Amino acid sequence: MAARLPRSRLPSPRSLAIGAAILAVPGIPWLHVRAQRLEVEHRAAVVASALTNRSIRVICPGPLRRRLMYEIHEGSVMFDADGVPVDETRLSAATCDGLRTVLDRGASLDFACLATGCPERERQAAQALAVLTHEIMHLRGTRDEAAAECQAGKRVADVAQRLGVAPAGAAAVATWQATDWQNQLPDNYKNGAC
Repeated sequence: MAARLPRSRLPSPRSLAIGAAILAVPGIPWLHVRAQRLEVEHRAAVVASALTNRSIRVICPGPLRRRLMYEIHEGSVMFDADGVPVDETRLSAATCDGLRTVLDRGASLDFACLATGCPERERQAAQALAVLTHEIMHLRGTRDEAAAECQAGKRVADVAQRLGVAPAGAAAVATWQATDWQNQLPDNYKNGAC
């Protein structure tokens, strides 16, 4: 009589493949969200780099920072001890979401509704363009908030167009930034001589 070989306690390759597939499914949406975040960071960095004549890194919050951190600023740029801006800006989740809308809808965003009241996504997209442009002015070396906001008002239409907004939409964002947006900002961001 032939001796029976002991049965292996390891799962079959087929069982392992099925288990791996089941475990991988929840990771697919995470990969999609990550790819979208990286695209926003890359496209915003290309614009910031072009306007500062140096390589800039734009950082959007990942899933943990989005859920665990409360952001008090829509964007920030650090300056070193000599007053020179570092080569990166950190943007809030709301700002990055607004830039995502700009990238997704681009030329179809006309922003004419900014004068009368846009849906939340369009308003958030306009705000994101204003914030990104403001942070780019800091990256160019302007430390003062009012001066950076003044400079941003002159360049927001260019930034919008570089991110795919049609000229008419970009002009509407610039008008909104000079009026309604200015009225919402704290006093240290306003400059009457602008």
